[in-house]
Amino acid sequence: MDDCSVVDAVTFHNDNKLNVEIATFDDHIYLDTTGTNIEHCEGCLYVKNTPKWITLYEIKDCDEANILNHRAKAIRQITNVSDDLKLRSIITVEKVYGIISFPRKHTAFNDDIFGDIIEYTRLKRNTGILFYATNEVFIVNHDELSPVEL
Repeated sequence: MDDCSVVDAVTFHNDNKLNVEIATFDDHIYLDTTGTNIEHCEGCLYVKNTPKWITLYEIKDCDEANILNHRAKAIRQITNVSDDLKLRSIITVEKVYGIISFPRKHTAFNDDIFGDIIEYTRLKRNTGILFYATNEVFIVNHDELSPVEL
């Protein structure tokens, strides 16, 4: 495979071969309950038939120097979808993960995104979402995900 055929992306490892469903949201077609177009994340995934968690993910393909510039938008895009899916009773599970991926960054960056534990805790309390900044995630089991920390 040459370099032109490789696309940077977030990777979800499913070593236990759980039956996972993925939905990708097309641009400009995600609407709220009033029919208004809203900013949204790339998509979601969950374990089929026994969902105890849902993951909403956003990929920001930008240079490392611009990561902090895209942080607020990524959080907003994930939160918008989470709020809307909860309003529609589509999200009925307690554990909602928000994965923010910056595939061009190949070193640890969770601290670059959330600053410190106080900010991370406040974000979780205000949104109900467990946010992780990572390019790789392990689907551990029906109950949890685990981000790969570089």
